Amino acid sequence: MSGQGNSATPTVVITGVEQSAADTTAMSLLFDLPKPVVVTHSFGADGTSLVRAVSDVTGLLDRTTIDLEHACVPCAIREDVLPTIAGLASSGHWSSIIARLPIGAEATQLCRVASYEPNMLGGARIAAVVNAVDGCDAVRHLTGPELLVERELPTFEGDVRGTAEVATTLLEYADVIAVDGELMPECSTLVRTLARPGAQVVENWSQWDATALLPGVHDVEAIEKWVAETPPAQIGDSCEDGVWRVRLRSERAVHPERIQENLPELGGGAFRTRGCFWVPTRPETLCVWDGAAGQLNIGTAGRWRRPAARRTDFVVTGLLAHGDPRDELRRAFETALCTPAELDTLAAVWSTDEDGLEPWLGDMKEYH
Repeated sequence: MSGQGNSATPTVVITGVEQSAADTTAMSLLFDLPKPVVVTHSFGADGTSLVRAVSDVTGLLDRTTIDLEHACVPCAIREDVLPTIAGLASSGHWSSIIARLPIGAEATQLCRVASYEPNMLGGARIAAVVNAVDGCDAVRHLTGPELLVERELPTFEGDVRGTAEVATTLLEYADVIAVDGELMPECSTLVRTLARPGAQVVENWSQWDATALLPGVHDVEAIEKWVAETPPAQIGDSCEDGVWRVRLRSERAVHPERIQENLPELGGGAFRTRGCFWVPTRPETLCVWDGAAGQLNIGTAGRWRRPAARRTDFVVTGLLAHGDPRDELRRAFETALCTPAELDTLAAVWSTDEDGLEPWLGDMKEYH
């Protein structure tokens, strides 16, 4: 749970990709929580500024614009949200804080800093991360191919992220998913399948007691295990209410060329895919696979703790309404893996300083 005691001011963080759902969630909390204050961060119309607004039930108390032109956007958000929360808590004027992040912004960095360095929050603590979801547009947000900018969502200049990759990431990190409007049955199952076990999905906020958040439902350990690059052990194959999930796992590495040849099948569909892999040409590097609705990110996350921990491990989740690619996924996965014979020889015979994965994994020279 949160790193500070319950005497600290509880803070509820709101994330989302839909403006109206975030508005509804913030307003509901404003009237449900005791003596609350709301700090809202949003991107300016030009995408190069961050606007901070502080308000309570009496109205707007402060509005400040922060230049983002020469700043790392996630860092700027974190570095302004943290001291603002700490300042509001230390004022002693309010009993609870609602921190609404910009559309598309993740709570990950903010919550990690608050967990590892709780003094950064002063007299406040993270009680919950609430992901606001629009029930009517949830399927489109979680599985559609559109970019954030194509949906004209208020984001920062140069943001080329897909709406689905952002929406699924925010949902997976949440303690509570607050649904604005009605979810179709298959979408409700999709949301619950993507959400971490133990997260609460609230489909009727008016009948839910938001004060249940105040003692603290932000489970740092559970969240970090759920969103880790190496998927948790409890995830398995499933198919329920039109939602399928398949676990593709092997101790073998992927072949540097064949993994690229099979990218369309493994990462190009209307589904959520995440996990890890390793390559024999870079045996110590933990490689990350993270995508949704055809938008795929491949990168690195440090090194494997030990050789025995290495594995190729993907979790893929989708809707039967968009087709059933599970057999194709399994075939593509198996094809992309190295054979036992290749594993014995591939790294040794790779005579060049390139394996074709440099655009994603960086220069290979350090591995020779």
